[in-house]
Amino acid sequence: MIIDGQNNHNWKATTPVLEGILKRSGKFSVDVATSPPKGDKALAQFRPELKKYSVVVLNYNGET
Repeated sequence: MIIDGQNNHNWKATTPVLEGILKRSGKFSVDVATSPPKGDKALAQFRPELKKYSVVVLNYNGET
């Protein structure tokens, strides 16, 4: 899983690149979870099911 969203760089451009690299390796299936925008009330409920994944890649450095 790739978690993206709030960031200090263009995560909308970099997430597809990361996803493509992982998928082309043939070793991973990839899901992407995008956090709600900063200040959005939904952020408090953003809880991706991390237990389902062996690897989590963070393309995120916003609110927690």
